[in-house]
Amino acid sequence: MLLKLRQRLHRGGVGQAAMRAAPGLATLVVAVALAYRLAGLTWLVVEAPAPPAPEAAPSPAVTAARSGPGDLGARIGARHLFGRIDAPAPRSAVEAPETQLDLTLTGVVFTKEDPARAQAIIARGNADERRYRIGDELQGGARIEAIYRDRVLLRRGGRYETLRLPRERVGEIGSSAGAAPHAAPDSAALSRTVRHYRARLAEDPVGLAREFPAVAVHGRDGSLRGYRVTGRDPAGLVEKAGLRPGDVVTAVNGVRLDDPQTSLRALRDLMGADQITVAVDRDGRSLSYTYSLSGTRAPR
Repeated sequence: MLLKLRQRLHRGGVGQAAMRAAPGLATLVVAVALAYRLAGLTWLVVEAPAPPAPEAAPSPAVTAARSGPGDLGARIGARHLFGRIDAPAPRSAVEAPETQLDLTLTGVVFTKEDPARAQAIIARGNADERRYRIGDELQGGARIEAIYRDRVLLRRGGRYETLRLPRERVGEIGSSAGAAPHAAPDSAALSRTVRHYRARLAEDPVGLAREFPAVAVHGRDGSLRGYRVTGRDPAGLVEKAGLRPGDVVTAVNGVRLDDPQTSLRALRDLMGADQITVAVDRDGRSLSYTYSLSGTRAPR
């Protein structure tokens, strides 16, 4: 189905329309992915990480050389999008205190089949966020040794250091940490709804995206900031994803939605991700929602 969607998005005559519809499609894919987990009676809550614990040295699988991009359709087809995310087995415990570098970890893109493909979204000081992979060098003399779902293991000057996802950047889906879970939805009805929309997503992605509209939001200088979520959501899927009407989605998995081309890139990346991080501007506040698609809670 995902390969079919990709072909339709790139088919002649549809490309420009797909670009215009991409923000809605990205919102839809996030919502449908979350709804699939809800259909399994699993209410996902991404909680803030616990106080620092001893880190593990990266396994050879994590530090192995990365393979090329390969064929997108084949890679998507080979993945089980909603499978379990298994962290690489640690070899031995190492001491890795919090790094003192002026770095902020704003998100992580993690794929279970090939942890070496994991990406960390990091900002230095007030600079723009950038994507880094295992083995990449950061300013300040640090090298990325391993990427986990809530932290990055750095090596600087022969010592390990930890860069964690800040607590305030970790979002929740549907409930707050420590609160009683919401009642589980009607599994059969929700499954039917999701199957219906996934079928339509394969056959007519541009038309379906119009049912999940997102209005472009521009800054004072006229530059595109992102896309505002509207209240039109026939199945309530956007609400289930934790988004609200009026939210401005500014980035998905570190890809800024500042032009239609990057919006399509965000949609493509969503297809192969096991974890989705959405940056949202809500009433002047910057929020980050991290959705685990594994059926398990993110690590504390």
